[in-house]
This record gives sequence, C-alpha cells and structure tokens, in this order.
Amino acid sequence: MVGIARDEETIYRRGLGLASIEHGVINDPSVRMRIGSVSKHFASLAALLLAEEGKLDIDAPATDLLPELPPLRGVPTLRQFMNHTSGYRCSTDLAFIGSGMNQRPKGSAFQTQIAQADVNFAPGDGQLYCNGGYHLLSLAIERAAAVPFGRFLQQRIFAPLGMRDSEVASNDMRIVARMATMHIPLPDGGWRRGLFPAEEILGEGAIISTVDDMLIWLAHMRAPKIVGDARIWGEMTAGTQVRDALWSPYGLGLSQLIYRGVEVIAHGGGVPGGSCAMLTVPEYSLDVVMMGNGGPANLADLQFRVIDAVLGDVLPPEKHTRPAATEFQALHGQRYHAESGVLFCFAAVGAELGVSLFGSPPLTALHETGATLQADFTSIYAGPFVWRRADLFADGADRPPDEIEMSECGRLSRFKRLPEVSPTVADSAPALVGAYRCDDLGADADIQLGEDLALHIATPFGSTTFRLEPLSDRVLLAKLVEVPGFTMALTRAVGGGGFHLTGARTRRLQFDSVDAPGHWTLP
Repeated sequence: MVGIARDEETIYRRGLGLASIEHGVINDPSVRMRIGSVSKHFASLAALLLAEEGKLDIDAPATDLLPELPPLRGVPTLRQFMNHTSGYRCSTDLAFIGSGMNQRPKGSAFQTQIAQADVNFAPGDGQLYCNGGYHLLSLAIERAAAVPFGRFLQQRIFAPLGMRDSEVASNDMRIVARMATMHIPLPDGGWRRGLFPAEEILGEGAIISTVDDMLIWLAHMRAPKIVGDARIWGEMTAGTQVRDALWSPYGLGLSQLIYRGVEVIAHGGGVPGGSCAMLTVPEYSLDVVMMGNGGPANLADLQFRVIDAVLGDVLPPEKHTRPAATEFQALHGQRYHAESGVLFCFAAVGAELGVSLFGSPPLTALHETGATLQADFTSIYAGPFVWRRADLFADGADRPPDEIEMSECGRLSRFKRLPEVSPTVADSAPALVGAYRCDDLGADADIQLGEDLALHIATPFGSTTFRLEPLSDRVLLAKLVEVPGFTMALTRAVGGGGFHLTGARTRRLQFDSVDAPGHWTLP
C-alpha cells in the first residue's frame, strides 16, 4: 500500500497485491497493516506527554518505575531506551535465538530482560537498536499512566487526531477487522503466515494502521501540534549525542537525515511477513507512507525514490562518496573478527565496495569521509562503523592487512583477519561437541556432529538449531535454521569451556560448558 501527500493533498493512494492470498482479498487503502517499528516514536511521544505532566522523568533511572531491572554495568534511563543507548540486550533478538518463531507468552519479554547477567555495553557507551528497551519503556508508561499502553495511545494520540483505524494489537492471535495477513515467501514459491512470535507486543511494534491514518499523522508532525508541543517534537527529532562528540541522527523513535540537501524525518519497521516505511520532507510538505505484507519490494529504498520523483527538479543531485570496489580489490572476501565477537567482511557489490556483518549479504552502506571509510547500517540502525583508509592499505594495495582497527560508536576494537582457507567441520568438531548451558536464555544447549555441525538450543518456550560453518580455529558462522537470514558469530573461549554468540543486536551471549565449567576467559 502506498500513500503520498504534498501540501496536505493526497497525490497518490493505492493498494497493490493481495491482503489475503488465502481468501483472494485485494489490498486497498482501507486495509490495515502492522507498521512494526514505526510504532516506536508513538511510544516515545507517550512518554514525553507523561513527562510534561510530571508523571515520569525520562532522564531518571529506569528503576524508578521498573525496580525489577538488575543494575549490571549501570542503570539506564528511559531516554536511553528511547534512543537505543541503554546497552541492554534485545529481548526480541534473544527470543529468536532461544525459541525461533515459537509463540512466547505475555510477560516473557520482561522476564527475559530482567534475567540478563550482562549487557551489550554500559549505558550511554554506544548505540545499538533494542526492541527490548521499547518494551520496557511501554511498561514504564503503563505504570506511570495507570492504564494499559494501548488505551493510553488510543485516548491521548489516536482519538484526538481522528486516526480511527489505528490501534495497538498486542499479538497476531487476535482477530482484527480489515487487517491484512502477513505473508512469508517459501523457497518452493508458496507462502506461510507471518506471525509475530509473542503474545505481548507493545511500543516496539504493536501498532496497526492504514495509509490514510498515517498520512494524517505525518501532516500533524509538520503542522501546529494537537498532541505534544513543538518542544517535545523537537526533542524527538534532534538526534542523539553518543559518547563524547559522536552524534547519531537517531533521536527518540525517529531519524533526522539529510537527503539531497533537505531534512528528512523517517523511520522504518519490519515484522515477520511485513514491512513499513514512513518519511516526511518538512521543507516541501511531502509525506510518504508505504506498507507491505510480504512482497519483495524494499520499501526503505522506494520511499527515497518517491522523493526523487516528486522533488527531483528542485533538489540538488545526491552526492555520491561511495568507495569503488576496484580500489580495494585486496579486501574482497576478507573476514575480520574481534574478541568482542563482532565479525565483518568486505565484498564487491557491483562497482562499489560493500560490507557484511555476521555473514549477512553485503550492503553498499559505505561512504568516504576524507581519511576514513564509514558504514551506517540504517536498515538495522547499527553503527557508525569507521575504518581509517591508511589502515586498509597498511600492507600495500595488493595485500589485505592482517589486523585492522575499527570504531563502532566511538569504541575502538582491533580486528584480526581470519584465514582465507577455513578449517573443515571434522577439524572443528572435537573442540566443540558437547553440552552447554546459557543462563541468560534459561537454556540448555548442545553441539552435535551429524550431517553437519549444529548448535541446538532448548528453552521453556521452544527450541532452535544453528548450522555452524567454521571460519577459523575459534570462530564459526552460526545460521539460525528457524529464521532464515538470522546469522551470528560463535567465538570459542580460549582454552575451551564455552563460547559466546554475537550478532547485530546481541553481544557476547555466554554459553558455558556443562562438562568443563569455569574456563570462560574472553572479555
């Protein structure tokens, strides 16, 4: 579904494809869909409204409203949940790791968050997208407002703006009128239903809406405010100071970007079998909403093509500072790994140099900034990752360097190049096969050698299997069978006794050997 408005006048409004393959129902603009993580700035606005009324303080320790949270490496604030600088691991990510697409009961996300014995980083020491932080924010809103999260949004946001088709749908088991089915494509050309694997979704991605309601919302975002004042909205879009002088365009549930010389305020969202992209160009009163329920279109890219189509004659050309693949030929296919577990690989993507995280398909997220190369993974809201050009050519233009320093959100780490010839599964298996325990998941696990090398994880909510691909004597790529495209790096502890899993949103998830505990030596 697509909705485009200019100066509050709708210039394109159309549904494409089917709302339900099963029943042959077409998509039209009145059909409702999940907007996924676009929900996040609604949750942020709700918190700011309560803060304005003195019912909560977004800069106070989150334990003021959520005393169950463990202190770990410091207590985050609600603001840090909102701008993804809390350092907390993501309960949604952890759920995929431990139980895949199995449904998790109400309350399980909160229990997962308070069960963690470690975090990705200390509060304020970085920025990493965290759905779990928004789940915790929603619970804090409920406690401060003394009403359910969905009811607060209905009373304070949707109803005042006349967004009659928008609501919080906390799970996909509930029947909702005029809501499209989410569809996941299968390798054989068929489809399965896309169901979010949780009985309790909140501010992290629970809202369903229509293109018409979202166009109302975007127009309100630019106009004199009915909900929230200019100060509140300015705070939501102001970006975030991360660490010392590092600035991130991600504010409180919204990103403020510059595209072709103009300000763009945007956010995207994805759910199993669906996606949403939303942006506004305030200077030109251009609003764009796209929603999908399983089609192959990349909505995040398409919305910027709408800007090109509508405003192409008045905006300056986009400045391309992409590094050429040919200049970095020696880096193609080279994998680099840090003791933190972070794994990246350079590759050619057409004529441009691309970069892959944790074995994902390479993205052309790199751009040159003088003496450095920088990658901003806006699709997963990770980074920035920065490499010094001089380091990439430290051993000459024809040889990849054996070690590279990379900065992630201002934190420097040294990465070692993994061997170009990987160990065989037979060589890797003896050091890994055995039983393990992960207390942070409440999981028992084992690594077995059958037709391939596999990590099996069992939790009270279900089980998962990762296929393991050796990359070095201590590093393996782990591919989650139940969630295609979900990959992590498995790093074996020095001296044996355990390993940790690290991915885009979860760092250093520790598994201890049941047979040889106490040998965990990685930081």
